[in-house]
Amino acid sequence: MIAEPHLLADFPDQPLVVCLGGAGGLWSEWLPIAHHLHQRAHVVSVQRTEGLTSLATAANGVAQIIDRQPSDSAVLVAHSMGGFVAEALARLRPELVSGLVLVDGSVATRPTTLSSITERAIPREFQRFNNTLQRLGARPIVGPLIHKMTEPRSASVDHDRRPATDRLAAAGATWDLLASDLANYEPWQEQLLTLRKSHPLPQIAVTVITALPSHNWSRSWARQQDGVVRALRREGTALRVRHVVLRGAPHQVQLTHPSEVADEISALL
Repeated sequence: MIAEPHLLADFPDQPLVVCLGGAGGLWSEWLPIAHHLHQRAHVVSVQRTEGLTSLATAANGVAQIIDRQPSDSAVLVAHSMGGFVAEALARLRPELVSGLVLVDGSVATRPTTLSSITERAIPREFQRFNNTLQRLGARPIVGPLIHKMTEPRSASVDHDRRPATDRLAAAGATWDLLASDLANYEPWQEQLLTLRKSHPLPQIAVTVITALPSHNWSRSWARQQDGVVRALRREGTALRVRHVVLRGAPHQVQLTHPSEVADEISALL
């Protein structure tokens, strides 16, 4: 299976919204967004499966899900690394995408030597840690605990998100997905940069949401996000590129600011 869809808001007569998570992203993290889009959208969350070999394969999995929905096209809402997949799909299958919302999306740049070494080392070490938890039978306990520790304190728990997230975090597939995504990060950056040269964006509205926490390195992140906006605006095919900056917000902004994210999605419906 390439991707697994989860129906979060069943309103088939409304515009289709398809949500894509970041590295190891869980389908349940979009429940607060679906709550705020109640009756305004038909909301489907897509959770990738581990072992995907290419960005095009990941995008094709989402395309297959959209093909099975009541609407002919969707507003894609993608967090972090999921932005690679959403942008690739918009370029490869433009007829399926009516709008694009990048929620603090990862930035596709040519990796430096240092970052390249880091991107390769992190997945290996995480996989080793993951295997140790599995061998000790500790993943059902440690998984939910780690997930709670890494979530922002102000994260929304609307609509049973916490119980669903705990169940997912206790399962081995969730941690295998994170290891797989981390290993794919650098290759997918390269593949997206290549796609940008050969496949222009369709004439759609694009919203880039940038979360700027109160850290010194946020200036670097702001510059990278500004670069994404400039690159997209240089593509004459994109009708509108809106940049929304949420200051003081953490990376998982869909959990801490769901109403603001939902409002930006609604503007594209």
